[in-house]
Amino acid sequence: MKSTLFGVLLWFLENGKNAMSGLDLLQDMELVCGKNGLFAPGAGIVIACSGGVDSVVLTHLLKRLSKPWGLRLCIAHFEHGIRGSDSVEDADFVKRIAGEWNIPFRMESRNVPEYAAGKHLSIETAARELRYGFLRRVRSELGYDVIALAHHADDQAETVLMRIIRGTGVRGLSAMRFRQGELVRPLLSFRKEAIRAYCEAQGLCYREDVTNAIPDVMRNRIRLELLPKLREEYNPAIDEALCQMTMMAAETDDFLREEVDRAWPEAVRVRACPELSREALIKLHPAVQRVVLRRYLQQVFGDIRDLGFLHYDSLRHLLLKGQSGAMMELPHSRKVGLSYGWLRPISTDEAVFPTYSINIPGNTELPEYGMKLAAELRTSKPETTTPAEFYCDFDRLTEMPVVRTRLPGDRITTTGGTKKLKDYFMDIKLERQQRDRQPILACGHNVLWVIGHRRGAQFQPDENTKNVLLFRIIFP
Repeated sequence: MKSTLFGVLLWFLENGKNAMSGLDLLQDMELVCGKNGLFAPGAGIVIACSGGVDSVVLTHLLKRLSKPWGLRLCIAHFEHGIRGSDSVEDADFVKRIAGEWNIPFRMESRNVPEYAAGKHLSIETAARELRYGFLRRVRSELGYDVIALAHHADDQAETVLMRIIRGTGVRGLSAMRFRQGELVRPLLSFRKEAIRAYCEAQGLCYREDVTNAIPDVMRNRIRLELLPKLREEYNPAIDEALCQMTMMAAETDDFLREEVDRAWPEAVRVRACPELSREALIKLHPAVQRVVLRRYLQQVFGDIRDLGFLHYDSLRHLLLKGQSGAMMELPHSRKVGLSYGWLRPISTDEAVFPTYSINIPGNTELPEYGMKLAAELRTSKPETTTPAEFYCDFDRLTEMPVVRTRLPGDRITTTGGTKKLKDYFMDIKLERQQRDRQPILACGHNVLWVIGHRRGAQFQPDENTKNVLLFRIIFP
Protein backbone atom coordinates (compact mmCIF):
# COMPACT_ATOMS: atom_id res chain seq x y z
CA MET A 1 0.00 0.00 0.00
CA LYS A 2 2.81 2.41 0.95
CA SER A 3 4.72 1.97 -2.31
CA THR A 4 1.51 2.35 -4.32
CA LEU A 5 0.54 5.62 -2.65
CA PHE A 6 4.02 7.13 -2.97
CA GLY A 7 4.20 5.95 -6.57
CA VAL A 8 0.99 7.76 -7.42
CA LEU A 9 2.16 10.86 -5.53
CA LEU A 10 5.43 10.92 -7.48
CA TRP A 11 3.51 10.38 -10.72
CA PHE A 12 1.22 13.28 -9.87
CA LEU A 13 4.13 15.63 -9.15
CA GLU A 14 6.13 14.58 -12.22
CA ASN A 15 3.24 14.47 -14.70
CA GLY A 16 1.07 17.30 -13.42
CA LYS A 17 1.69 19.54 -16.43
CA ASN A 18 0.79 16.82 -18.93
CA ALA A 19 -2.34 15.93 -16.96
CA MET A 20 -3.33 19.58 -16.83
CA SER A 21 -3.35 19.76 -20.62
CA GLY A 22 -5.86 16.93 -20.91
CA LEU A 23 -3.94 15.50 -23.89
CA ASP A 24 -2.62 12.44 -22.06
CA LEU A 25 -5.63 11.82 -19.83
CA LEU A 26 -6.46 8.36 -21.19
CA GLN A 27 -2.91 7.05 -20.93
CA ASP A 28 -2.40 8.57 -17.49
CA MET A 29 -5.73 7.26 -16.17
CA GLU A 30 -4.83 3.80 -17.43
CA LEU A 31 -1.56 4.06 -15.47
CA VAL A 32 -3.39 5.14 -12.30
CA CYS A 33 -5.88 2.27 -12.64
CA GLY A 34 -3.08 -0.26 -13.02
CA LYS A 35 -0.95 1.08 -10.15
CA ASN A 36 -3.88 1.12 -7.73
CA GLY A 37 -5.55 -2.12 -8.83
CA LEU A 38 -8.84 -0.37 -9.49
CA PHE A 39 -10.06 -3.11 -11.81
CA ALA A 40 -8.67 -5.95 -13.89
CA PRO A 41 -9.07 -6.68 -17.61
CA GLY A 42 -12.54 -8.12 -18.23
CA ALA A 43 -14.04 -6.37 -15.19
CA GLY A 44 -17.67 -5.30 -14.98
CA ILE A 45 -17.98 -1.60 -14.11
CA VAL A 46 -21.05 0.39 -13.08
CA ILE A 47 -20.37 4.03 -14.00
CA ALA A 48 -22.09 6.60 -11.78
CA CYS A 49 -23.00 9.30 -14.30
CA SER A 50 -24.82 12.49 -13.31
CA GLY A 51 -24.43 14.09 -16.73
CA GLY A 52 -21.91 16.67 -15.47
CA VAL A 53 -18.52 17.19 -17.11
CA ASP A 54 -16.62 14.94 -14.67
CA SER A 55 -18.83 11.87 -15.02
CA VAL A 56 -19.25 12.32 -18.78
CA VAL A 57 -15.46 12.41 -19.20
CA LEU A 58 -15.09 9.34 -16.95
CA THR A 59 -17.69 7.49 -19.02
CA HIS A 60 -15.97 8.44 -22.28
CA LEU A 61 -12.56 7.32 -20.99
CA LEU A 62 -13.89 3.98 -19.77
CA LYS A 63 -15.69 3.49 -23.08
CA ARG A 64 -12.35 3.97 -24.87
CA LEU A 65 -10.69 1.52 -22.46
CA SER A 66 -13.48 -1.05 -22.76
CA LYS A 67 -12.22 -2.65 -25.97
CA PRO A 68 -8.49 -3.07 -25.13
CA TRP A 69 -9.30 -4.07 -21.53
CA GLY A 70 -12.41 -6.15 -22.34
CA LEU A 71 -14.50 -4.16 -19.88
CA ARG A 72 -18.25 -4.63 -19.39
CA LEU A 73 -19.89 -1.28 -18.72
CA CYS A 74 -23.23 -0.03 -17.43
CA ILE A 75 -24.19 3.61 -16.91
CA ALA A 76 -26.23 4.23 -13.75
CA HIS A 77 -28.02 7.52 -13.13
CA PHE A 78 -29.82 8.52 -9.92
CA GLU A 79 -32.54 11.14 -10.40
CA HIS A 80 -32.95 12.80 -7.02
CA GLY A 81 -35.96 15.01 -7.62
CA ILE A 82 -34.29 18.10 -6.13
CA ARG A 83 -34.01 20.41 -9.15
CA GLY A 84 -37.39 19.90 -10.78
CA SER A 85 -37.38 19.83 -14.58
CA ASP A 86 -33.59 20.30 -14.69
CA SER A 87 -33.19 17.01 -12.83
CA VAL A 88 -35.46 15.22 -15.31
CA GLU A 89 -33.54 16.72 -18.24
CA ASP A 90 -30.26 15.49 -16.68
CA ALA A 91 -31.68 11.95 -16.65
CA ASP A 92 -32.83 12.23 -20.27
CA PHE A 93 -29.38 13.49 -21.30
CA VAL A 94 -27.55 10.60 -19.61
CA LYS A 95 -29.95 8.08 -21.13
CA ARG A 96 -29.31 9.60 -24.55
CA ILE A 97 -25.50 9.37 -24.36
CA ALA A 98 -25.81 5.80 -23.07
CA GLY A 99 -27.75 4.98 -26.22
CA GLU A 100 -25.35 6.86 -28.49
CA TRP A 101 -22.34 5.11 -26.97
CA ASN A 102 -24.11 1.74 -26.90
CA ILE A 103 -23.70 1.26 -23.13
CA PRO A 104 -26.46 -0.39 -21.03
CA PHE A 105 -28.35 2.11 -18.85
CA ARG A 106 -30.01 1.92 -15.42
CA MET A 107 -31.88 4.71 -13.64
CA GLU A 108 -33.76 5.25 -10.40
CA SER A 109 -35.89 8.25 -9.41
CA ARG A 110 -36.52 9.17 -5.76
CA ASN A 111 -37.86 12.16 -3.86
CA VAL A 112 -34.80 13.04 -1.79
CA PRO A 113 -36.37 15.97 0.15
CA GLU A 114 -39.23 13.72 1.28
CA TYR A 115 -36.81 10.96 2.30
CA ALA A 116 -34.58 13.46 4.14
CA ALA A 117 -37.53 14.84 6.11
CA GLY A 118 -38.71 11.38 7.09
CA LYS A 119 -35.25 10.29 8.24
CA HIS A 120 -34.28 13.66 9.80
CA LEU A 121 -31.27 13.94 7.48
CA SER A 122 -29.76 16.82 5.55
CA ILE A 123 -30.57 16.89 1.83
CA GLU A 124 -26.91 16.19 1.03
CA THR A 125 -26.71 13.17 3.36
CA ALA A 126 -30.04 11.77 2.17
CA ALA A 127 -29.07 12.13 -1.50
CA ARG A 128 -25.74 10.38 -0.89
CA GLU A 129 -27.39 7.56 1.06
CA LEU A 130 -30.00 6.88 -1.62
CA ARG A 131 -27.57 7.28 -4.52
CA TYR A 132 -24.99 4.84 -3.15
CA GLY A 133 -27.71 2.37 -2.24
CA PHE A 134 -28.95 2.46 -5.84
CA LEU A 135 -25.45 2.05 -7.28
CA ARG A 136 -24.72 -0.93 -5.05
CA ARG A 137 -27.98 -2.61 -6.01
CA VAL A 138 -27.18 -2.21 -9.71
CA ARG A 139 -23.72 -3.69 -9.21
CA SER A 140 -25.15 -6.61 -7.27
CA GLU A 141 -27.94 -7.29 -9.79
CA LEU A 142 -25.50 -7.29 -12.71
CA GLY A 143 -22.82 -9.24 -10.86
CA TYR A 144 -20.29 -6.54 -11.77
CA ASP A 145 -17.03 -5.90 -9.94
CA VAL A 146 -16.82 -2.18 -9.13
CA ILE A 147 -18.63 1.17 -9.17
CA ALA A 148 -16.65 3.95 -10.87
CA LEU A 149 -17.05 7.46 -9.40
CA ALA A 150 -15.85 10.67 -11.04
CA HIS A 151 -14.25 12.36 -8.01
CA HIS A 152 -11.07 14.28 -8.93
CA ALA A 153 -8.22 16.10 -7.17
CA ASP A 154 -10.19 19.33 -6.69
CA ASP A 155 -12.96 17.32 -4.98
CA GLN A 156 -10.31 15.75 -2.74
CA ALA A 157 -8.94 19.15 -1.73
CA GLU A 158 -12.44 20.42 -0.95
CA THR A 159 -13.27 17.31 1.09
CA VAL A 160 -10.18 17.37 3.29
CA LEU A 161 -10.44 21.14 3.86
CA MET A 162 -14.09 20.77 4.87
CA ARG A 163 -13.16 18.01 7.32
CA ILE A 164 -10.35 20.10 8.82
CA ILE A 165 -12.79 22.97 9.39
CA ARG A 166 -15.35 20.68 11.03
CA GLY A 167 -12.73 18.78 13.01
CA THR A 168 -11.38 15.36 12.13
CA GLY A 169 -8.75 12.72 12.84
CA VAL A 170 -6.29 10.76 10.74
CA ARG A 171 -9.01 8.73 9.04
CA GLY A 172 -10.89 11.89 8.09
CA LEU A 173 -7.70 13.49 6.73
CA SER A 174 -7.17 10.49 4.45
CA ALA A 175 -10.44 11.58 2.75
CA MET A 176 -11.24 9.66 -0.43
CA ARG A 177 -9.19 6.67 -1.59
CA PHE A 178 -8.55 5.49 -5.13
CA ARG A 179 -10.34 2.31 -4.08
CA GLN A 180 -12.66 1.77 -1.12
CA GLY A 181 -14.25 -1.65 -1.33
CA GLU A 182 -16.29 -1.76 -4.53
CA LEU A 183 -15.93 2.00 -5.11
CA VAL A 184 -13.14 3.15 -7.46
CA ARG A 185 -12.07 6.67 -8.44
CA PRO A 186 -10.00 6.62 -11.64
CA LEU A 187 -9.86 10.45 -11.89
CA LEU A 188 -8.74 11.17 -8.31
CA SER A 189 -5.24 12.29 -9.40
CA PHE A 190 -6.48 14.78 -11.99
CA ARG A 191 -7.29 18.46 -11.61
CA LYS A 192 -10.59 19.87 -12.84
CA GLU A 193 -8.77 21.84 -15.56
CA ALA A 194 -7.44 18.62 -17.07
CA ILE A 195 -10.92 17.12 -17.17
CA ARG A 196 -12.39 20.19 -18.83
CA ALA A 197 -9.52 20.32 -21.33
CA TYR A 198 -10.12 16.69 -22.29
CA CYS A 199 -13.86 17.33 -22.63
CA GLU A 200 -13.24 20.27 -24.95
CA ALA A 201 -10.63 18.40 -27.01
CA GLN A 202 -13.05 15.47 -27.50
CA GLY A 203 -16.02 17.72 -28.28
CA LEU A 204 -18.16 16.20 -25.51
CA CYS A 205 -21.45 17.67 -24.33
CA TYR A 206 -22.45 17.73 -20.67
CA ARG A 207 -24.97 19.22 -18.25
CA GLU A 208 -24.28 22.10 -15.84
CA ASP A 209 -25.71 21.95 -12.32
CA VAL A 210 -26.41 25.62 -11.59
CA THR A 211 -26.64 24.92 -7.84
CA ASN A 212 -22.87 24.26 -7.81
CA ALA A 213 -22.33 27.99 -8.46
CA ILE A 214 -24.40 29.09 -5.45
CA PRO A 215 -22.42 29.50 -2.17
CA ASP A 216 -25.27 28.22 0.01
CA VAL A 217 -23.67 25.09 1.52
CA MET A 218 -20.24 24.59 3.05
CA ARG A 219 -18.73 22.62 0.15
CA ASN A 220 -19.80 25.26 -2.36
CA ARG A 221 -18.44 28.06 -0.17
CA ILE A 222 -15.12 26.24 0.11
CA ARG A 223 -14.95 25.75 -3.68
CA LEU A 224 -16.14 29.23 -4.67
CA GLU A 225 -14.72 31.41 -1.90
CA LEU A 226 -12.18 29.81 0.44
CA LEU A 227 -9.97 27.83 -1.96
CA PRO A 228 -9.63 30.71 -4.48
CA LYS A 229 -8.58 33.01 -1.62
CA LEU A 230 -6.03 30.45 -0.34
CA ARG A 231 -4.60 30.03 -3.86
CA GLU A 232 -4.35 33.78 -4.41
CA GLU A 233 -3.08 34.95 -1.01
CA TYR A 234 -1.35 31.98 0.66
CA ASN A 235 -0.32 29.06 -1.57
CA PRO A 236 -0.94 28.77 -5.32
CA ALA A 237 -0.42 25.01 -4.99
CA ILE A 238 -2.80 24.55 -2.04
CA ASP A 239 -4.80 21.85 -3.89
CA GLU A 240 -1.69 19.73 -4.49
CA ALA A 241 -0.56 20.27 -0.86
CA LEU A 242 -3.92 19.09 0.48
CA CYS A 243 -3.92 16.04 -1.80
CA GLN A 244 -0.40 15.12 -0.72
CA MET A 245 -1.50 15.35 2.90
CA THR A 246 -4.40 12.97 2.26
CA MET A 247 -2.00 10.38 0.82
CA MET A 248 0.26 10.54 3.88
CA ALA A 249 -2.75 10.44 6.22
CA ALA A 250 -4.04 7.37 4.35
CA GLU A 251 -0.77 5.56 4.99
CA THR A 252 -0.90 6.46 8.69
CA ASP A 253 -4.50 5.26 8.86
CA ASP A 254 -3.56 1.96 7.21
CA PHE A 255 -0.78 1.48 9.78
CA LEU A 256 -3.14 2.18 12.69
CA ARG A 257 -5.69 -0.30 11.33
CA GLU A 258 -3.00 -2.98 11.13
CA GLU A 259 -2.06 -2.29 14.76
CA VAL A 260 -5.72 -2.57 15.78
CA ASP A 261 -6.04 -5.90 13.92
CA ARG A 262 -3.12 -7.23 15.98
CA ALA A 263 -4.54 -5.96 19.29
CA TRP A 264 -8.18 -6.91 18.67
CA PRO A 265 -8.21 -10.59 19.75
CA GLU A 266 -6.82 -9.68 23.18
CA ALA A 267 -8.77 -6.45 23.56
CA VAL A 268 -12.31 -7.69 22.81
CA ARG A 269 -14.22 -10.69 24.09
CA VAL A 270 -17.68 -11.85 23.09
CA ARG A 271 -20.17 -12.36 25.89
CA ALA A 272 -23.82 -11.33 25.80
CA CYS A 273 -22.35 -8.49 23.74
CA PRO A 274 -18.81 -7.45 22.78
CA GLU A 275 -16.77 -6.19 25.74
CA LEU A 276 -13.54 -4.16 25.66
CA SER A 277 -10.66 -4.92 28.04
CA ARG A 278 -9.04 -2.23 30.16
CA GLU A 279 -5.94 -4.39 30.64
CA ALA A 280 -5.42 -4.78 26.89
CA LEU A 281 -6.08 -1.10 26.12
CA ILE A 282 -3.51 0.13 28.65
CA LYS A 283 -0.74 -1.61 26.67
CA LEU A 284 -1.51 0.33 23.49
CA HIS A 285 -0.33 3.72 22.22
CA PRO A 286 -3.02 6.42 22.67
CA ALA A 287 -3.41 6.73 18.87
CA VAL A 288 -4.15 3.01 18.64
CA GLN A 289 -6.43 3.17 21.69
CA ARG A 290 -8.68 5.68 19.92
CA VAL A 291 -8.97 3.53 16.81
CA VAL A 292 -9.74 0.45 18.94
CA LEU A 293 -12.48 2.41 20.72
CA ARG A 294 -13.91 3.59 17.40
CA ARG A 295 -14.04 0.06 15.97
CA TYR A 296 -15.54 -1.30 19.19
CA LEU A 297 -18.31 1.32 19.32
CA GLN A 298 -19.06 0.81 15.64
CA GLN A 299 -19.46 -2.91 16.23
CA VAL A 300 -21.75 -2.33 19.22
CA PHE A 301 -23.85 0.63 18.01
CA GLY A 302 -23.45 0.71 14.23
CA ASP A 303 -23.73 4.38 13.25
CA ILE A 304 -21.21 6.43 15.27
CA ARG A 305 -21.02 9.55 13.09
CA ASP A 306 -22.22 11.72 16.02
CA LEU A 307 -19.23 10.77 18.18
CA GLY A 308 -16.34 13.25 18.26
CA PHE A 309 -12.96 13.73 19.91
CA LEU A 310 -14.36 14.59 23.34
CA HIS A 311 -16.49 11.42 23.37
CA TYR A 312 -13.52 9.20 22.58
CA ASP A 313 -11.25 11.02 25.03
CA SER A 314 -13.83 10.71 27.81
CA LEU A 315 -14.28 7.01 27.03
CA ARG A 316 -10.53 6.46 27.20
CA HIS A 317 -10.46 8.11 30.62
CA LEU A 318 -13.45 6.04 31.80
CA LEU A 319 -11.90 2.77 30.66
CA LEU A 320 -8.37 3.52 31.89
CA LYS A 321 -9.18 5.30 35.17
CA GLY A 322 -12.82 4.61 36.06
CA GLN A 323 -14.15 2.37 38.83
CA SER A 324 -16.36 -0.65 38.24
CA GLY A 325 -19.95 0.51 37.84
CA ALA A 326 -18.98 3.84 36.23
CA MET A 327 -21.10 4.77 33.21
CA MET A 328 -21.07 7.29 30.36
CA GLU A 329 -23.97 8.44 28.21
CA LEU A 330 -23.44 8.92 24.48
CA PRO A 331 -25.63 10.65 21.86
CA HIS A 332 -29.04 9.10 21.09
CA SER A 333 -29.46 7.74 24.65
CA ARG A 334 -26.74 5.13 24.24
CA LYS A 335 -24.78 4.16 27.34
CA VAL A 336 -21.62 2.24 28.13
CA GLY A 337 -20.40 1.12 31.52
CA LEU A 338 -17.35 -0.37 33.20
CA SER A 339 -17.67 -3.74 34.90
CA TYR A 340 -14.69 -5.53 36.47
CA GLY A 341 -12.25 -4.02 33.97
CA TRP A 342 -14.44 -4.47 30.88
CA LEU A 343 -16.36 -1.82 28.94
CA ARG A 344 -19.75 -2.88 27.61
CA PRO A 345 -23.00 -1.30 26.37
CA ILE A 346 -25.81 -0.78 28.87
CA SER A 347 -29.43 -1.03 27.83
CA THR A 348 -31.59 1.87 28.97
CA ASP A 349 -34.86 0.12 28.17
CA GLU A 350 -36.78 -2.56 29.97
CA ALA A 351 -36.47 -4.80 26.95
CA VAL A 352 -38.50 -7.96 26.51
CA PHE A 353 -36.34 -10.95 25.58
CA PRO A 354 -38.40 -13.61 23.80
CA THR A 355 -37.52 -17.27 23.42
CA TYR A 356 -36.14 -18.07 19.98
CA SER A 357 -36.37 -21.44 18.25
CA ILE A 358 -33.16 -22.08 16.33
CA ASN A 359 -32.94 -22.75 12.59
CA ILE A 360 -30.89 -25.94 12.21
CA PRO A 361 -29.07 -25.60 9.92
CA GLY A 362 -29.18 -21.89 9.13
CA ASN A 363 -29.06 -18.46 10.75
CA THR A 364 -31.40 -17.19 13.45
CA GLU A 365 -31.78 -13.44 13.97
CA LEU A 366 -31.69 -12.39 17.63
CA PRO A 367 -32.40 -8.63 17.40
CA GLU A 368 -32.92 -8.05 21.12
CA TYR A 369 -29.41 -9.36 21.74
CA GLY A 370 -27.86 -7.49 18.79
CA MET A 371 -26.61 -10.68 17.13
CA LYS A 372 -27.55 -13.70 15.10
CA LEU A 373 -26.77 -17.36 15.72
CA ALA A 374 -25.49 -19.59 12.92
CA ALA A 375 -26.08 -23.34 13.24
CA GLU A 376 -24.23 -25.92 11.15
CA LEU A 377 -24.41 -29.73 11.10
CA ARG A 378 -21.07 -31.50 10.66
CA THR A 379 -19.76 -35.04 10.69
CA SER A 380 -16.93 -34.23 13.10
CA LYS A 381 -16.16 -31.67 15.75
CA PRO A 382 -13.93 -28.71 14.83
CA GLU A 383 -10.26 -28.89 15.77
CA THR A 384 -10.39 -25.49 17.46
CA THR A 385 -13.12 -23.05 18.50
CA THR A 386 -13.33 -19.40 19.51
CA PRO A 387 -15.26 -18.01 22.50
CA ALA A 388 -18.01 -17.20 19.98
CA GLU A 389 -18.53 -20.90 19.11
CA PHE A 390 -20.05 -23.97 20.76
CA TYR A 391 -20.68 -27.53 19.60
CA CYS A 392 -22.54 -30.60 20.88
CA ASP A 393 -23.76 -34.06 19.82
CA PHE A 394 -26.94 -33.30 17.87
CA ASP A 395 -28.44 -36.79 18.23
CA ARG A 396 -28.17 -36.75 22.03
CA LEU A 397 -30.22 -33.58 22.51
CA THR A 398 -33.39 -34.33 24.43
CA GLU A 399 -35.29 -31.55 22.65
CA MET A 400 -34.57 -28.78 20.15
CA PRO A 401 -32.44 -26.03 21.68
CA VAL A 402 -33.68 -22.45 22.08
CA VAL A 403 -32.10 -19.11 22.92
CA ARG A 404 -33.64 -17.31 25.88
CA THR A 405 -32.78 -15.67 29.19
CA ARG A 406 -32.60 -17.50 32.53
CA LEU A 407 -35.56 -19.26 34.16
CA PRO A 408 -35.99 -20.68 37.67
CA GLY A 409 -34.60 -24.21 37.78
CA ASP A 410 -31.91 -23.72 35.12
CA ARG A 411 -28.74 -25.74 35.71
CA ILE A 412 -25.45 -26.02 33.86
CA THR A 413 -23.32 -29.19 33.70
CA THR A 414 -19.58 -28.82 34.14
CA THR A 415 -16.79 -31.42 34.29
CA GLY A 416 -17.20 -31.32 38.08
CA GLY A 417 -20.96 -31.87 38.13
CA THR A 418 -23.98 -29.59 37.86
CA LYS A 419 -24.75 -26.29 39.51
CA LYS A 420 -27.52 -23.74 39.53
CA LEU A 421 -27.20 -21.11 36.83
CA LYS A 422 -27.67 -18.47 39.52
CA ASP A 423 -24.58 -19.75 41.34
CA TYR A 424 -22.58 -19.77 38.12
CA PHE A 425 -23.50 -16.12 37.45
CA MET A 426 -22.25 -15.25 40.93
CA ASP A 427 -19.00 -17.17 40.32
CA ILE A 428 -18.18 -15.12 37.22
CA LYS A 429 -19.23 -11.86 38.91
CA LEU A 430 -21.91 -11.09 36.35
CA GLU A 431 -23.65 -7.93 37.52
CA ARG A 432 -27.19 -8.40 38.77
CA GLN A 433 -28.76 -6.12 36.12
CA GLN A 434 -27.05 -8.15 33.39
CA ARG A 435 -28.20 -11.58 34.61
CA ASP A 436 -31.75 -11.17 33.34
CA ARG A 437 -30.41 -10.06 29.94
CA GLN A 438 -27.75 -12.71 29.44
CA PRO A 439 -28.68 -15.01 26.51
CA ILE A 440 -28.34 -18.74 27.02
CA LEU A 441 -28.70 -21.75 24.72
CA ALA A 442 -30.84 -24.32 26.48
CA CYS A 443 -32.65 -27.64 26.14
CA GLY A 444 -35.42 -27.44 28.69
CA HIS A 445 -33.67 -26.44 31.93
CA ASN A 446 -30.33 -27.86 30.76
CA VAL A 447 -28.09 -24.90 29.90
CA LEU A 448 -25.90 -25.90 26.97
CA TRP A 449 -24.09 -22.60 26.64
CA VAL A 450 -24.05 -19.32 28.53
CA ILE A 451 -23.43 -17.47 25.28
CA GLY A 452 -20.02 -15.83 25.30
CA HIS A 453 -19.16 -17.41 28.68
CA ARG A 454 -19.25 -21.04 29.84
CA ARG A 455 -19.92 -24.04 27.62
CA GLY A 456 -21.83 -26.84 29.27
CA ALA A 457 -20.25 -30.31 29.37
CA GLN A 458 -23.52 -32.16 28.70
CA PHE A 459 -24.15 -33.69 25.24
CA GLN A 460 -20.51 -33.40 24.19
CA PRO A 461 -19.40 -35.50 21.19
CA ASP A 462 -17.60 -38.82 21.71
CA GLU A 463 -16.33 -41.66 19.51
CA ASN A 464 -19.93 -42.69 18.69
CA THR A 465 -21.06 -39.25 17.53
CA LYS A 466 -22.33 -39.08 13.96
CA ASN A 467 -23.74 -35.52 13.82
CA VAL A 468 -22.03 -32.55 15.44
CA LEU A 469 -24.05 -29.36 15.84
CA LEU A 470 -21.84 -26.26 15.69
CA PHE A 471 -23.15 -22.85 16.79
CA ARG A 472 -21.43 -19.54 16.02
CA ILE A 473 -22.32 -16.00 17.16
CA ILE A 474 -22.33 -13.37 14.41
CA PHE A 475 -22.41 -9.67 15.28
CA PRO A 476 -23.39 -6.95 12.74
